[in-house]
Amino acid sequence: MFQAPKAGSITIKDIQITGGKNAQLTASYIVPIGAEGAIGSASYPVDLDQIPSWADRQEAAGSTVHAGNAVSVALVLQRGEGARGGNVGNASVTYSFDGHDYKKQGAITFELASTCS
Repeated sequence: MFQAPKAGSITIKDIQITGGKNAQLTASYIVPIGAEGAIGSASYPVDLDQIPSWADRQEAAGSTVHAGNAVSVALVLQRGEGARGGNVGNASVTYSFDGHDYKKQGAITFELASTCS
């Protein structure tokens, strides 16, 4: 989840993953937090019956989170070609607020299965 301060909107510039093995970030989105709450983890493509707010997602880079609003940050990950599994250790969001750039980093853990069904 990512929240803009009440004092003003933020613009997301970039999202990156680091500290992983055999995983690529293929897309990143912001998703409004709907009645279903913030997105934890979900399979891709997303089931709109489970997460209806997915239909209102925006590409993260260049998107605006308005003052006081919170959004889910969705990362679309893919195993490296020929890899049997993979993982991710960290994510960072670079954003601007009030004319200054900031970076929010956090540890995340995703294990990518060697096969998907």
